[in-house]
Parts: sequence; C-alpha cells; structure tokens
Amino acid sequence: MANEERRKLLEEFRNQVAQAESLDEEGRNLLLSLDKEIERLTEDETADTPDTVLEQLQEGIERFEETHPTLTLALSQMMTVLSNAGI
Repeated sequence: MANEERRKLLEEFRNQVAQAESLDEEGRNLLLSLDKEIERLTEDETADTPDTVLEQLQEGIERFEETHPTLTLALSQMMTVLSNAGI
C-alpha cells in the first residue's frame, strides 16, 4: 500500500474522530490508541500491523456502527486497506 494512501486514510480518520460527538471515555481511548498505531504504520512502511490493530478496528466498527456511521465508514475503510495490503 502506498504511504500516501495511508496518510489520506489517517487524515480522514482524524477528521471523523474530531467530529464525533458523545463518545464515552472508553470509546475515545480506543480511537486514540488506533490513531497512534495507524500513525506508526504510516511512518514506517515496513512495519507489520499487529493483530491487535485489526481487532481494535473491528471493535470500533461494532461499537460505533449505529451511533457514528461516518466514523464507522472511516474505520471500515482503514481495516480494508490494511487487510488488502497484507499488513
């Protein structure tokens, strides 16, 4: 996966997180953790994605599916791109 694509997805993810209202502390912590991991993957093209990142993305999708559909879409896109890249 091109590093530029990762950066665009990270930017979109951050925009959606910033716009998300009514997140509880646990939800916000999950998103902050994902942000750090995705940033690390963006900076290091040779880094492998730990299974925990994919698990966190899936957890976020399930958690925010009904309450934050645009955030869920951003999480889903990130998961798809990382999975398709074999990362």
